Amino acid sequence: MRGKLTELWHRHVDRKPWIFRDRFGLAYLFTREDEVADHCARNAVIDNPPLLAYLQQSVKPGQCFVDLSPGLGGITLLVGQLLKSEGTVYAMTPDVKRYRQLVNNVALNQLTGRVCVIGRAVMELPDTAVAITLDRFAAEWQWGAVNHLRLADVTLLDALSQSAKELFRSGRIKSLILDDVEKSALTAAGATLAKLGFKLQMLTTEGKLQPLATATVPDKVTLIAFHQEAGHA
Repeated sequence: MRGKLTELWHRHVDRKPWIFRDRFGLAYLFTREDEVADHCARNAVIDNPPLLAYLQQSVKPGQCFVDLSPGLGGITLLVGQLLKSEGTVYAMTPDVKRYRQLVNNVALNQLTGRVCVIGRAVMELPDTAVAITLDRFAAEWQWGAVNHLRLADVTLLDALSQSAKELFRSGRIKSLILDDVEKSALTAAGATLAKLGFKLQMLTTEGKLQPLATATVPDKVTLIAFHQEAGHA
């Protein structure tokens, strides 16, 4: 209780930087410049039980995870934690402030070296330039095969450059994770991913994979796409 009161004092009275810890023990640093700190803190906690269950089951030490939608680092940091001392997470963001927050949060959780934040080459770009980030992502590819690639916005699939599409088709990306896809976007997402050589499945509320065609699809769903040439079912 005393710790909570101290946190509230720093946030609302003294306005000093304060640390929020989520239910996985991961820490996030906020400063007085964060006008929506409460909202950010809530978003820092992973609030997607199916995706959480899937990550805990599928992410293994030694793998490579690339997050193109890192936000404050909720999933990025959790995956870094799951990889233990092996494997690497790459988090890419075109936003200057978010880049700095991610770097601070990575250091705060002692994950430097395991979680790499990339934004230097695109720090001059606005938030809306994620498609350009993807272009650069394809152009500067140096990390070999990726076990999991996380992309939150379905519309970005259509914005991929030709070089990025070739990267997807090559099989160097083993699985693609799409968060909270609206039911109305499923057909377009499925068609795009099929052209890129992926087979689409959805996560049930228990975090289990289920064929999309036979599932009762809710308003929003988390999709996992496996590259069909990678030996996945």
